[in-house]
Amino acid sequence: MINNLLKGYSFKKDFFSNSKIKFKRKKKNKFIIKIIKKLGLDKQFDFYNISSKNPNSKIYKLSFQKKELILKIEKIKKNNNILKIYDILKKRKLNCKIIKPIFFLKGKNYLIYKKKVITLYPYINGNLFCGNKKQFNPTVDEIINTLYVFSKIRINNNFNNHKYFSEHEYKIVKKISKNEKKTELFFKDQKNFTFSKYTTFILHEWKRLRKQKTYSGKKQLVHFDIHPHNLLMKKNKITAILDLSSLKNMPIGYALSYSFLKILRQHLTNYKIHKKHKLLVNNFIKKVNKKFKLKLKKEIICDLAMTEILRRIVIILKKNIYSNDQSLNHIMPVLINNMIECKILFNEKK
Repeated sequence: MINNLLKGYSFKKDFFSNSKIKFKRKKKNKFIIKIIKKLGLDKQFDFYNISSKNPNSKIYKLSFQKKELILKIEKIKKNNNILKIYDILKKRKLNCKIIKPIFFLKGKNYLIYKKKVITLYPYINGNLFCGNKKQFNPTVDEIINTLYVFSKIRINNNFNNHKYFSEHEYKIVKKISKNEKKTELFFKDQKNFTFSKYTTFILHEWKRLRKQKTYSGKKQLVHFDIHPHNLLMKKNKITAILDLSSLKNMPIGYALSYSFLKILRQHLTNYKIHKKHKLLVNNFIKKVNKKFKLKLKKEIICDLAMTEILRRIVIILKKNIYSNDQSLNHIMPVLINNMIECKILFNEKK
């Protein structure tokens, strides 16, 4: 069954393939006006919505004369530790492209208002990572550098941990195997996508990786969600890595493997140079093994990236099963394709 999915598969563009940032002028509502006042900003700011498919946060551009800022409003999640992240990093000088919040009132770099975390960032002009030849290698190098910089930050071992293949996640996976028809209905609005076609594949990989002990490297602070829409580029150079709230304390191998998969598939999808992908993978492995003193191989990167993809699939299923929340359903077809791509890109036989 899995071989049938791999056979004849072609890398196609998804919503991450769009590298242009879209701004739409928007009227300030009462909530925004109160936030701007609390932040001590001028009410005359022009207000632009930045299109994003992330249901957990909203991002806006504020513009007044020559001054431009980015306003981010995020939901406070249980055990997210987002505030601790801001506190840990606010006084640190980081020799990487991660963008930190601006200090505003009384030395604070965030504001809590109506169960929301509000942060301000400098506006940096540019586009998102498109994956062209000039962008690829410098971007990979900067991702490696950023994670290496994070490895030097000492944090509490219990900080924002994640445990893969938990019992609760296993219950969710068992539910989809028992109720395939019901699960199919969750994704009925996704065009040209049939979830039940991939159920066997998901269950096979879950059971295989749950039993298997995969080498994943040292536990450290990582950005676990580096993908094309969290990379800001200008003149083919990376100017910013976005989304500080995606920091966790976990083995470095997962973050390296998943981010490389997302960057590599973007590169191959837009520029169709599949014959060279082996060389790109081998170069990446050499770099990270040398920098982090790891022992990664192709099959290990495949398993680590696949584990992270499965975690995200389970999150979407959980939202549907327990909360009837379909806000992330548009990502499911992307993740399924990532599973297939993972097998193709990191398979020694390919």
